[in-house]
Amino acid sequence: MGLIHRVGTQLYFQRHDERYARARQLRAQQFAPPGEWQARQRQRVQALLVHAQAQVPYYRRLLAERGVTRPEQITAATLRLLPVLTKRELSGAFTELLAGDVSARSSFRNTSGGSTGEPTVFVQDRDYAAWAEATKLLFDSWTGFELGERRVRLWGSTRDLFSGPGLRRHLGQAVMNERWLNAFEMTPDTMDRYVQVIDTFRPALLLGYSDALFTLAQHIQARGVKLRPPRAVMSSAGNLYPAARQTIAAAFGAPVFDRYGSREVGDVACECASGTLHLNPWTHLVEILDDQGRALPPGEVGRVTVTVLGNWSMPLLRYDIGDLGALAPARRCACGRFLPALSGLHGRTTDCFVLPSGGRVMAEAMIHLIGVELALPNLQKFQVVQRAPAQVTLRLVTRSGEPLHAADEERVRRGLRRMLLDEVTPELEYCERIPPSPSGKYRYTVSLLPDAVPAAGPASA
Repeated sequence: MGLIHRVGTQLYFQRHDERYARARQLRAQQFAPPGEWQARQRQRVQALLVHAQAQVPYYRRLLAERGVTRPEQITAATLRLLPVLTKRELSGAFTELLAGDVSARSSFRNTSGGSTGEPTVFVQDRDYAAWAEATKLLFDSWTGFELGERRVRLWGSTRDLFSGPGLRRHLGQAVMNERWLNAFEMTPDTMDRYVQVIDTFRPALLLGYSDALFTLAQHIQARGVKLRPPRAVMSSAGNLYPAARQTIAAAFGAPVFDRYGSREVGDVACECASGTLHLNPWTHLVEILDDQGRALPPGEVGRVTVTVLGNWSMPLLRYDIGDLGALAPARRCACGRFLPALSGLHGRTTDCFVLPSGGRVMAEAMIHLIGVELALPNLQKFQVVQRAPAQVTLRLVTRSGEPLHAADEERVRRGLRRMLLDEVTPELEYCERIPPSPSGKYRYTVSLLPDAVPAAGPASA
C-alpha cells in the first residue's frame, strides 16, 4: 500500500500541481556548474528590479534617488545600490512596498511567527508559494525522502497544521501520507503518545521544530525507549546546536538534516548528506552584510540579508532576516553540488548581548558553555536574559525541581562571568517552566536591550 500511495501521489501532483513541476526543474539543475546558476540568478534579479522600478513605489523612489529612472539602466548589479530593508521599514512602508499589479497576482497576506513578540505582516502570491513548495520538495529529497512516503510533522504553527475543520485536516494527512503532532503540546503524557505514533507509523522522514525535536529526544532517552528509526530527521524553525543534534540523532537513530528560512522569505538553505548548508540560488540571493550594508567575505559573520526572487506582489530586496551568519568559500561539495552555502549560523541579531564597555557577546557562546561544556545532568532547560548592560539573568528549570548543588551553581556563575568578560555578575533564577516565544519557538538567549546587534567580524564562539 505504501508504494501505491507514493506512486499515486506523485502522479497526481505531477499532472495537476505546478509546484511539482518546479521541483523537478530544481532537482534537474542542482548539480549544475556555478556559471549556470549564477547566470540564471542574475537574470531573475534583473527582471525583479525592472518590475520593482515600474510597479513598486518604495523601490521606484529609492532607485530614482540613485539616478536609476529607466529600465534599460538596470542590471543585476543595481541591487547593490539599494539599502537594506529591515522589519521596521517593511511594516512602516507596507503600502509603498505593494506592487501596482498586486491584484492580478493571486496574492494573500501572511505574517511572521513573531519570535520577538511582534509579528510582521507582508504579502505573497501564488507564484511565490509554488517556488516555496518546490524548494521544500527539493530539500526533502536531500534526505532521501520522496513525495508520498510516510512523514511525521512535529510542528508548532497553528496556521500550517491545526487550523480548519477536523475532517479536512484528517483528509489532508491521509492524502499526503502524514501524521501531524503539535509541538505546542509537549507534556510527558503527550510525548509518550507522540513516541507511539512515530514508532507505529514508521515514517521515512520526521520533520520538526528544532527545540521540539530536542525535547522529544530527551524524553525518549529518559524513558529508555528504543524506536524503529526513521530514515532521516529534518530540523527547522530554530538554531540546531551541536548538543541538540547529537541528542536527536542518538534518540531517533537517524541522520539529522537542518533546514533554514523564515516565514517572510521561505526556505533559504538546507543541509545535504555531507553536512553543507546549501543555498537555493534560483529562488533567493543571500548576502552577508556588515552594519553599514557592505558585503563581507566568506567566513566573516554579519547580517543575513535575503532577496526573494519569486515574490513580485511585495518584493523583498536585501531584506534583513534578523539572523547572523557567514558564507562558505565557493567550492564543489562532497555531495557533488556547486551550490553556494552558509558556513554557519550564529543566532538572532536580537539575542546578542551588549556589555557595559560596549563589547558584544554572541548568543551561541553562552549556549555552548551551558549546554556542552557544563552539561549539568540535573539541568532540564535554561534561558539567559539580558535586561540591561550590567544585568544578566540565567533562568533554570531542573529535572528534580530542586536548585543545583552549590558547586554546580558556582561553575555556572564562573563560566558566564568568563563569557561576559568579567564585566557582569550573572544572577540565577529558578523556574518551574520557561515558555516559548509567541511563535512557539524556544529562545535560549534573550536580549531586551534596544540595540542588541553585534558588530560584524570574524566568526568566533
